[in-house]
Amino acid sequence: MFDYEVDELDVAGAADAFSLVSELGLRVPCQKLMLAAHWADLHPPEGLLPADAGAGTMIGERAQQLGGDGTPQVAEFAPAELAPIIHRSIGQARSLIADAIDLRHRFPRIWRKVRRGIVEESTVRLIARSCRELSQAQAGEVDRMLAAHLIGIGRTRLEHLLDAAILRVDAEHMAQLAQEARRSRYIHFGQANEHGQKSFWGRMDAPDAIRMDAMINRLADIISQADSPIPGVPDRGAQTREEWRAVAHNLMGNPVLAAKILIQHEQPDLFDVLTELQQPPLRHDPASGNVHPDHYPLNDPQPAPADSDLEPPDDEETLPPDCEDADCADPNRWKSRPGHGHQDRVGDDSSQNSPEQDHRFTPADDQVRDRHGSDGQNRDGAGTDAPDLDNTDAQDPALAGADDPDRDPDIHDDHDRDLGGPDDHDPSTGNLDPFQRQQYEEQAVRLILRHLDPRKLLPSAVLYAHHYPGDTDTPIARVEDLGPASLEQLGQWLSTCAVRIQPVIDLNSIPPADAYEIPDRIRTAIQLRNPASIFPGSNTVSRRMDQDHTRPFRRRPDGTPAEPGQTGVHNLGPENRPEHRFVTHGRISVRQPVPGTYTWRTHLGQVLITSAAGTFDLGNGEFARAVWHASAPRDTVTLIA
Repeated sequence: MFDYEVDELDVAGAADAFSLVSELGLRVPCQKLMLAAHWADLHPPEGLLPADAGAGTMIGERAQQLGGDGTPQVAEFAPAELAPIIHRSIGQARSLIADAIDLRHRFPRIWRKVRRGIVEESTVRLIARSCRELSQAQAGEVDRMLAAHLIGIGRTRLEHLLDAAILRVDAEHMAQLAQEARRSRYIHFGQANEHGQKSFWGRMDAPDAIRMDAMINRLADIISQADSPIPGVPDRGAQTREEWRAVAHNLMGNPVLAAKILIQHEQPDLFDVLTELQQPPLRHDPASGNVHPDHYPLNDPQPAPADSDLEPPDDEETLPPDCEDADCADPNRWKSRPGHGHQDRVGDDSSQNSPEQDHRFTPADDQVRDRHGSDGQNRDGAGTDAPDLDNTDAQDPALAGADDPDRDPDIHDDHDRDLGGPDDHDPSTGNLDPFQRQQYEEQAVRLILRHLDPRKLLPSAVLYAHHYPGDTDTPIARVEDLGPASLEQLGQWLSTCAVRIQPVIDLNSIPPADAYEIPDRIRTAIQLRNPASIFPGSNTVSRRMDQDHTRPFRRRPDGTPAEPGQTGVHNLGPENRPEHRFVTHGRISVRQPVPGTYTWRTHLGQVLITSAAGTFDLGNGEFARAVWHASAPRDTVTLIA
């Protein structure tokens, strides 16, 4: 192939050989497409019956239309004669001829680039196949949209541009295809292996998958960073990030436990408060001197209606029955549990000897004010996702009116009585054995889930969608990591989400920063300006790329910045980590003559320009050197010694 021994080449010689081979790698496949189109011309359909003729009879070769609308017919056996010549199957030969005549007759702008040998064969053939069902006029529109973007951009970005172009010219058909795609969603589980593990796979709408991935990550972070093992979560010794993600996914099979973990993470003390609210009221047994739990009013389907005939008169004591001795009547004996929200109303010293002493047990004013503030606003739960227990419209019947200061203390349910006394579990300490606490926590979970808005437990999954209203009659949005989508489809994706629309960012009004660290506002602006890596020929498109200073950040000997404003959209560009390392430590130079456009020069003198439009190779001639020198910054940063 070469007229010289490759092993004898130095670095510069090998670079020149690579350039030649790369050029041939574009030119030769393009020549193959031109030959395929000419092969179709050499096998015309004259004298042949059409493809639909002769049904039910044995006939010979027929004419066929291999390409799309607007392409000529070809003799049926043309692909079969070409197949052994190019060492391909008949089907592959037929596909090659169809793509070639499609490009020549339906995409004239792209075909001119094919004739020049400057485009990738796989790229232009992808366009031809993807547009085969379009009309000739629609294909011409796609040709107009894409012809200028075939050079310098990666395959992924080109596919997104192609999808957007097809969506613009044939929105109705694409909507039909999207509807058919919804019928292809599934989840499958495989057979268990010898280690008791199963694989599963499936297909779902991309936003749903993003949301699930975010929820798995959120649960994995919570359970992996817990101070102690969480009851009910079988981690089985998970250590790596992927193992914890698997544990988190398994946890989603127990939605109540998953909800409890999420709620406890957002408001750790919520279950302690609600658990005590679920404890049954205590009644005094004067025979034994103990206090015993009464029935659980929360388990009642509806609260029993108040019966005025059974209610005590206003002047009747509400002490426990048969409690007439002075010791029993001591109000200090009936202290409520700390933090319960109920306590005795005990008179001051001046009223203790009054015969009109009232020992009814009502919510303590000071505790109510402590939790809700003097204006009744909830302070503990401010800014949290805790259920609104003070909302009487959605309140549990067993808790209705518990915090109403105007409520008649004589008309109360069993929750208003919280009598303490000597027992194995002293109510003054609030200690519970594990079984009791588990029972109360389960009731607290049921109470929370009854009032909780499940959307408040969803993770924060961001969907970046960009819409340019004036570019086309067909409303199209560009969704990062997903590609183009119609606004109708985007609305369906977001129909169950809490949407926050961000304001438009003016890239010309982002002030630079003095520090080396990059603020979010600058990082976002650069992502919008350069969604792909700025490194020559890179295919990376991601928000997780490094932001590299085009001109290295300079510091004084004392560590302070050599000059202000070095970190800004004028001096940053996105790169993936290997690219960033090579730019920092390798033998390549980069300049940013204007924000968003980068000029590169390798140690061999090759000059390239990259921007949001792609990569353009200027070679290493005089013009390339002139462009490189013209890209030099007009000012320099002087390092003060």
